[in-house]
Amino acid sequence: MSDLLGVREVEGDVRLQLLLAGLNLYAYISFAGMIDNPAYSTLGTHTFNFVPMWPVEGLRRLVVLDQFWTNAWLALLSLASVLGFFLAALPAAAKAAGRPSPGEASLRWSMLILAFAFANTAFYYLQEFRLMQPFKHAQLFVTFSFLVSRSKLFFVRLTLLCCYLDAAYTKMTPSWLAGEAFNSTPDKLPLLPKSDGFVLAAGWALMALELVGPWLWFSSRAGLRKLSVRLLVLFHLYSTTLVGWTYPAIMLLALVPAFLDFDRPIHAGYRWNRRHVPSWLFIAALFFGGLWPAFIPGPILLTGEGRWLRMFMFEANRSALFTAEIVKGGRRMELEVERPARSVSMFDYEGQATTQAIVRGRCEVDGRPVPGFDPTRTVFDESGTAIWNPQVFTSGESAVFGDPYLYWAYGKELCRRYRPDRLRMRLLSRLNRTGPRYRVLDIDDFCVLDPAYDPLGHNPWIRYEALP
Repeated sequence: MSDLLGVREVEGDVRLQLLLAGLNLYAYISFAGMIDNPAYSTLGTHTFNFVPMWPVEGLRRLVVLDQFWTNAWLALLSLASVLGFFLAALPAAAKAAGRPSPGEASLRWSMLILAFAFANTAFYYLQEFRLMQPFKHAQLFVTFSFLVSRSKLFFVRLTLLCCYLDAAYTKMTPSWLAGEAFNSTPDKLPLLPKSDGFVLAAGWALMALELVGPWLWFSSRAGLRKLSVRLLVLFHLYSTTLVGWTYPAIMLLALVPAFLDFDRPIHAGYRWNRRHVPSWLFIAALFFGGLWPAFIPGPILLTGEGRWLRMFMFEANRSALFTAEIVKGGRRMELEVERPARSVSMFDYEGQATTQAIVRGRCEVDGRPVPGFDPTRTVFDESGTAIWNPQVFTSGESAVFGDPYLYWAYGKELCRRYRPDRLRMRLLSRLNRTGPRYRVLDIDDFCVLDPAYDPLGHNPWIRYEALP
């Protein structure tokens, strides 16, 4: 087992021990944050509060634990990850203090815990589309690279390089290049000058850093290599004011230990080995997968297509309006979920509650309004099957709630479990306050059309028609 996981390699490098500790620590953070979320338990299945990930919609059938036992399992995974953190940190601490190391056994158990945590993280990720966020991509990418690779430090650094390059590619959109992504928010960039020109320059500087900085890691000039890493560390520390701490945390927990004692270019000392083939294939998939969405027609920030392949970037200020008309027999429901544009500073997390989703709706039976109908709660049919849960649409972050896949997944599941006579779906979306509003979905009868979803190309039922 030690040979399979490369434990002896980790034992010989304090940086790898700190990486192992950091990845276990982030696994704890990830699992702890999932507790009490019904999407991962049978409660989510019963109340229609889940969004299966393409192409493994059937994975939901493996969810057999109720909310209590799901919480218990996530708590157990959290505690195991904490143990993995200490088992990895002890040898590094012992070496720093000049004391005898606990030895290989401590690191082997930490690696086994991380591998088990990775398997569980991947299961939940594939089970629930709303987990598909940049921080989750980064966690899975870096952890997988660390677990499967020999010459671990080299391949983890290459994984980080691909992540940064991909982050730069995703910003090469009209709104980012024109500075609208942050100029459209009330507070623009927190703690920094508010002029449009400064915000534009800051966006371009970030794109340049992510696009050029990682290539400096190959430079023979130590000053350039270290400057690149330090600037990225400073960026992640500042970005906590913009995107919270989840994405900066995983990047810092990987970046800082991976580049301690950065005395040589990252390729120095590398020797090819046949065992490196899986790692090189993974790096190639990351690099070219990040480029692939550029070949998908249309504005992918609106259509969401190709997002599985890359470290997609959210738009700082997105709004969306989803409407559905569900008809079966004499029952007719009109439902609407609006996610307004941000009306407060990105730094004002408390004030963001004022821009949360607005849910509206009404229900008629044989043309008569149903008294007491509440679209803000889960709606069940006569047999007790949930057919509407607004949390499916209101709990996603800005990178998720405008993605047509979210509504496609809802429509597919509704057609399967309810079999309505008609399901009409509309989605209007806008990127940034000054951009045009787009008609993204306009389907008269979703169940009859029964559209398929292609994650690698453009789907003809997804539109990007600018409205007057």
